[in-house]
Amino acid sequence: MTLPEPSFSYRPAPLLGKVTFSLANGVLASHEEPGWELALADVTHAAFVQHRLGRTIMLRLDLSEGGTLRRLSYNGSSGGWRDVPDAHVFLDLAALVVRGLGIAQPGFTVTYGEYGRARTTMFAVGLASVLGGLGLFLAALATGVPAARLAAAAVPALLMLALGGTVAFAYAPWRKPRAVSAAALAPVLARHRGNA
Repeated sequence: MTLPEPSFSYRPAPLLGKVTFSLANGVLASHEEPGWELALADVTHAAFVQHRLGRTIMLRLDLSEGGTLRRLSYNGSSGGWRDVPDAHVFLDLAALVVRGLGIAQPGFTVTYGEYGRARTTMFAVGLASVLGGLGLFLAALATGVPAARLAAAAVPALLMLALGGTVAFAYAPWRKPRAVSAAALAPVLARHRGNA
């Protein structure tokens, strides 16, 4: 099968096989079974998400057309991931798609970070951590533990409060997700792979 130019083949995760996409005439196409095509002019929402969890980096570009979600992603080791050719290909593809969105729909904005239900879930996790931290400290106080043990219980309680509070605040439902113009995000993604 001959692919239209430019085409991008990469492994989205270390244990997965290669996936191939092409972008031509404003249409993004997946060449994996069953395959799909998405006209960038029809995209109603886009989000670029980056998470670092322990030794894993997760990058994702979500593209919505009405009720259909198309997802481009890369997952790998967070150590030296910018030197991995598959990460380069993903970031080149993401930059080209985002640039294409800006051309197909001038003024188009891309959400930077989680959105929708995932955002609500992150808020709930943060809130649960805050409540757990408070509960842990209050339980220690209520049981009358000695001062030395209370001080030891304060460390994890404060940690849970700080981390949970940060996550809950960042993903609070009353805070809008950050949005960046496609025209401004495309060059950032193109340079992203080279910055340590």
